[in-house]
Amino acid sequence: MQGCNSIVLSKLLPAGIYRRISLDADFARIAGNMAWMFADKVFRLGLGALIGVWIARYLGPQQFGLFNYGWALVFMLTPLASLGLGNIVIRELVKKPEQAEEILGSALVMQATSGLVAYAACVLLGYVLRPDDMLARTVVAILGMTLLINASDVIRNWYASQVQTRYVVWTENAVIIIFAAGKVVLILTKAPLLAFAWIATIESVLVACGLFMMYQSQNGHIRWWIVRIERAKSLIRESWMLIFAGFADLIHMRIDQVMLGNMLGDESVGIYSAALRISGIWYAVPYIIVGSLAPAIIKSKMKDEASYQRRMQHLFDLLVTIALPSSVLVALTSDMLIESLFGLPYKGASAILQIHIWSTLFLYVGVAGHQFYLADNLQRLILSRTVMSCIVNIALNYWLIPIYGGVGAACATLVSYSLLFYGFDAMTPHTIGYFRAKTKALLSGPIRFIRLSRLSV
Repeated sequence: MQGCNSIVLSKLLPAGIYRRISLDADFARIAGNMAWMFADKVFRLGLGALIGVWIARYLGPQQFGLFNYGWALVFMLTPLASLGLGNIVIRELVKKPEQAEEILGSALVMQATSGLVAYAACVLLGYVLRPDDMLARTVVAILGMTLLINASDVIRNWYASQVQTRYVVWTENAVIIIFAAGKVVLILTKAPLLAFAWIATIESVLVACGLFMMYQSQNGHIRWWIVRIERAKSLIRESWMLIFAGFADLIHMRIDQVMLGNMLGDESVGIYSAALRISGIWYAVPYIIVGSLAPAIIKSKMKDEASYQRRMQHLFDLLVTIALPSSVLVALTSDMLIESLFGLPYKGASAILQIHIWSTLFLYVGVAGHQFYLADNLQRLILSRTVMSCIVNIALNYWLIPIYGGVGAACATLVSYSLLFYGFDAMTPHTIGYFRAKTKALLSGPIRFIRLSRLSV
C-alpha cells in the first residue's frame, strides 16, 4: 500500500521536489497520509461541487447569499469556540505522547465550554446586524449550533498528530454521502432555505458523534481522559494570542461577505460566494500537504537546524509549484466555469474569480509559514501581523465595495493576503528567513511552471 502511495505522489509532484522529499525518513508514513487526504479532498470536492452548485442554482443568488452570510458570521466566531488550540494540541501530542490523555481531556472541556459562549455570541450578533430580518436571524441561529460541537476537533487533532488521517476520512465521508443524498431530496422537493440550514447543522453533529465513536473503538474510552487545571492553564497561555489571531484571521476571510450583505444586499453575497466556491476548492490543498508534512518538519528542527531549513524550503517550493498553474488555469477559464456551473444569474462572479484566485499563491505559502511560526514560538507576531492585515482588509472593503462591489472585495482580499502571508515577514528579524524562503519559492515558481508546460507540449 505504501508503494502505491509513493507512486501516486511521484506522478502528482514535480520530479525534483518528489526526489527531495522521498529521501525523508518518514516519507512512507507521510506519503500514505497525504494520499488519504488527497483522495478525501478529491471525493469531497467532486461531491461538494455537484451538490453545492445545484443548491446555488436552486436557491438563486439572493437566498444563496443569505445562506453564505449566515455561515460567514458563524465562521468568524469559530476561534472563540476552538480557543486557538488546534495546532498547539497537535504539537503537544507530537512532543509528549505519554501525556495524550491529559492533553485531550483538558482541551475537550475547554472547547466544550467555549463553544457554548461562542453560540450565544453568534445569536446575539445576528440580532445586532439584522434586527428586522427574522429569516436571517433564524439562519444564523441554526447554523451557529455547529459551534456547540466544535470540541470534536480534539479527535481530529489526535489523528493528525499520529499521521493517521484515513480514519477521520472514513468517518466524515460516510456521513457526507448520506447527507448529500438528503440535500438532493430537499432540492427535488423544493424545500425552503431553512431546511438546508438544518441539514448542514445535523450533518456536523453526526460527524462529531462518529469521530468520538471511532476514537473509542480504537484507542479506549474518553472516560480515561484527564482534566487538569494546570494543563488547561498551560494550553491557554500558549493559545490566547492565537484566539485573537484566529478572530482577526477569520474576520479577514469572511468580513467581505458580511460587509457585502450589509452594504449591497444578499444577492451580491450570493454572486461573490459563487466565485469563492471555485476559488475555495484550491484552498484545501495547502492544508492537506502542510498537515501531513509539518509534524515531521517540526521534529527535524529538534534534531538538526540545517535539515529543518532545507525541508522548509522544499515545502514552500512544492506549494508554489502547485498554486501557480492552478491560478493561471482558473483565471483563464473563469467565464466558462461560472456560466456553465452556476448559470447566467451568477455571471458577475467571473470578474471576481479572475482576481480572487491569485490570493491562493500567498495563502499556500502562508499556511506553511503559520506552522513554522508556531514551532519558533512566534505567537505574538502571528497576532500582530494578522490584526494589521485585518485592519487593511476592512479599510479596503469599506472603500472599494461601494464603488466596485464584489470585484472591490476581491481586490481587498488579494492585497491583504499578500501582506499577511508574505509582506509582513520582511518587517522583523525573526521572520526575515521565512521571507527569503518564500521569495525564493515565488520567484522560482514561474520557472518551474514554464518547464512543466514545455514537458506537457
